[in-house]
Amino acid sequence: MEPSRLAQGLRWIAHQPYFKGKWRLEKWFESHIRLPLAGEVLEFPHGFGMALDPTLSCERDFYYRDGEADTFAFLRGFLKPGMHVADCGAHIGFYTLAASRLVGDAGTVSAFEPTPATYVRLQHHVV
Repeated sequence: MEPSRLAQGLRWIAHQPYFKGKWRLEKWFESHIRLPLAGEVLEFPHGFGMALDPTLSCERDFYYRDGEADTFAFLRGFLKPGMHVADCGAHIGFYTLAASRLVGDAGTVSAFEPTPATYVRLQHHVV
C-alpha cells in the first residue's frame, strides 16, 4: 500500500530535527491518517514492505519514524555492503530488513527472536 500524502507528511516531519511544537504537529498528522488494516503490507521508502499491526504504537513508529531514529541513523552510517550482521532480539524484522538492504547481496543478516509469536511474524517478513 502506498502511503497517503498525510502519512508522507508525517514521515517528513518526524525526520526533521527537534523544533518547538513538533510533537503536536506529529500528533495532529497521526490523528488524521487512516490506519492500515492489520496484515496490510506497507511499503517503506527503504525498499521493503512489512505487514504491521496499526493498533501497536511501536509498529506505527517503525513506519512513520523508522523506529528509533538514533538506531536507524547508526545503521545507515555504520553498515556497508558486504558486512555480516546479527540482529539479536529482531522483533518483527524492521532493522533486519533495513540492514539487509544496507549490506546488499554480498553481506548477510542473521536475525534471532526468542518470543514464539513474534518469531512467526519475523519469519513472515524475512522469507
